[in-house]
Amino acid sequence: MILPLARTSLRFSVTARRNVFGRNAVRKAHSNPNGGSSNGNQQKGAMRPVPTILVGLVGLGILKAYHTRSNVVQIYEESGRPSDPDLAVEGSWQRVYAALPLREASRAWGYLNSLTVPVFMRNFLYGTYSKAFGCKLDEMDAAHLTDFENLGTFFYRTLKEGARVVDTSADLVSPSDGKILCLGRVSETRQVPSVKGLTYSLDALLGKSSNCAVSDVSDEVATSFNADAHKSVKKGNALHFCVIYLAPGDYHRYHSPADWSVDTRRHFAGEMLSVSPWIVSKLRNLFILNERVSLTGQWKHGYFSMIPVAATNVGGIIINFDDQFVSNSPSIPSATQPLGTFSERHFTGKDKVVLKRGDEVGGFKLGSTIVLVFEAPEQFEFAYKDGDVVRMGTRDLNKLIMNYLVIEGYKDAVEKFAEESGLSPNVDLDSIEERMKIRAAIQEGRIDEAIERVNDLDPEILDTNPRLYFHLQQQKLIELIRAGNVLEALDFAQEELAARGEENPEFLEELEQTMSLLAFDPSQPSPVAALLDYSQRLKTAGELNAAILKSQCQERNPKLPALLKMLVWSQNQLEEKVTFPKIRNLVTASLEDS
Repeated sequence: MILPLARTSLRFSVTARRNVFGRNAVRKAHSNPNGGSSNGNQQKGAMRPVPTILVGLVGLGILKAYHTRSNVVQIYEESGRPSDPDLAVEGSWQRVYAALPLREASRAWGYLNSLTVPVFMRNFLYGTYSKAFGCKLDEMDAAHLTDFENLGTFFYRTLKEGARVVDTSADLVSPSDGKILCLGRVSETRQVPSVKGLTYSLDALLGKSSNCAVSDVSDEVATSFNADAHKSVKKGNALHFCVIYLAPGDYHRYHSPADWSVDTRRHFAGEMLSVSPWIVSKLRNLFILNERVSLTGQWKHGYFSMIPVAATNVGGIIINFDDQFVSNSPSIPSATQPLGTFSERHFTGKDKVVLKRGDEVGGFKLGSTIVLVFEAPEQFEFAYKDGDVVRMGTRDLNKLIMNYLVIEGYKDAVEKFAEESGLSPNVDLDSIEERMKIRAAIQEGRIDEAIERVNDLDPEILDTNPRLYFHLQQQKLIELIRAGNVLEALDFAQEELAARGEENPEFLEELEQTMSLLAFDPSQPSPVAALLDYSQRLKTAGELNAAILKSQCQERNPKLPALLKMLVWSQNQLEEKVTFPKIRNLVTASLEDS
């Protein structure tokens, strides 16, 4: 299933901003108040109307942000910290965007979210929002939308019991609902791949000890927690990562993705830039620029880190077990904690934090991003891929279902399940449709048509599998006997199957059993009557389906039936020794008392 700072000088980005918003630019603007050129009045009629008030407010905000950042940079540079290129904002419009006062805007949005909504407006307001962003209201714990006093409580709603089932058999599960932006292995140069080929520094994301501005323990004690353990991976292991984007309509709380202990919390002073997939694809180091919290510790394979990243309008990052932590504080950045640095807290003694899979860790007040960086064996593989939609607590149960539907050839069900789960099939749907036609032909007794379709698909399937071809011919013989075509059945057996039976004693025995059908009344029980059952057609169709899948380098046997059989078997074994609630109905999966 599923599912990573050096904060130093902003010299690069601020220098760039001075070029855009500096004195020369201001003088130029004042020298020509009518526009960008002397013929501005002539072109005025051709210009589209501009929302002047909005532009003015944005301009004032940019100027305020520029002066604020100038003060911050001065403090930062005087602190003697080295310049850090990881904090550079690349691109002209990106620098303009990063200069907007988004921290202040996010605090204002947080204030609006806390205002009480009149009861008579709640159904309309929350209902409209839910339709716009696809909120699953049937999963919420509250009985009615009117139970939510304000937007903030609605965004941070809890789920009703049973809405998420945590896969306790998995080492790693999804920490939240959302969409996987990217996942994989951290490169040898310690770069984390992002979307569209962009990368960013792992060390900058997780933080360097030299960039610690505030700590609750001495430097000597802090080193014992080894929050930088990601720099020394055990032999045979590698660092893996996963980035999950929580959309505004998603469940906004995040949970522990594994059994692990949290040693350190690092709170990075940063921006409040949007973490939408489009912005992520344009800003190389977005997750390094933004305010975030890095929770680091250990799990069964070594280093483990979970990083909730703040975003525009999401100043509210919540960590349940850390009452000292406050996100998007007006006092940060400051002289003691400039942009690019972090404060940290260590959890020891009675404050020690041990988490189990599925334990609630905290949440966002709207929607944002979770980054996981962890140590695991080199052969570790994620059950999902970029772009897949995941739900909190799941590993690969949806994959098992998709695996079953694809292998069994249920194309319509594959399309529907892909739409509901957000999980894409790993095969071409056209290949599923062709297998379905072949399966249907066998299940309806049209063996010659099935053989013809297989040969059109791949002639080598039957040429290289004599046993499969014999079973198809045997099934044709059974269909002739079923139809009462005795003479045709005898001729077919002699011309097509007799020689194969002489070459292989096993084939001969099966041929003799099939021919013995002629000696019994089909309406009466007989030792070989099972050959006329519909299950025999299913058996032949399944064998051919597996051969086609093998030729296409796909899995041949669905895992879901084996899992269900194991569940039933384990219940039967335990039933002899202990009394416990059991799953009697595999369709509903509801627990029933013995």
